[in-house]
Amino acid sequence: ELTRAVVVSARLQDWDQVLELAPATIRHLHWVGNRVLLANIVGIVARALAPTTAEAAAVLQGAAQRLSAAGAVVSDPSAPAPTTERPAAPVTSNARFLTELHGATTATLSESLGEARLRELRAQGEAMDYDHAVARALDAIARVRAGTSR
Repeated sequence: ELTRAVVVSARLQDWDQVLELAPATIRHLHWVGNRVLLANIVGIVARALAPTTAEAAAVLQGAAQRLSAAGAVVSDPSAPAPTTERPAAPVTSNARFLTELHGATTATLSESLGEARLRELRAQGEAMDYDHAVARALDAIARVRAGTSR
C-alpha cells in the first residue's frame, strides 16, 4: 500500500506527501530486496526534490537507474535461444507515468544544473551500491523535510 500511496501522491503532484511517505516505502522495499520498485520510488523522490535540491535529485536519478538495472533479469548467454517470439508486454499506465515523470525530472534538472553537471551527478548515483543508494535517498529526504537541504 505504501508504494501505491507514493505513486498516487506523485500523480497528484503532492511532493510533500511523496516525501512524507517515501522513507517507510524505501525501507520496506530495501528490506524485501525489491530493487525494481525501489528504483521507481527513488525516481519519484528525485522528481519531488528536483525543484529545490537539484544536485541531490540528480544523484538519486542516477541511483534509480542503477537500482533498475540491478533489478532486471539477466538472461543466461549459454541458454538456447527461444524458438518463438513472445509478444511484448503491454505498457501499463504506471510505466508510462513513470517514464514521463523521469523525463520531467530530467528537464528540470538539466535546466537548473546544465547537461554536464547533470551527467556528472547521475554518474555519482550510478556508482553507488544498493545500500548507499538507499541511505542517500533517506538522507536527502530527511534534510529537505528538516529544512536543511544542501
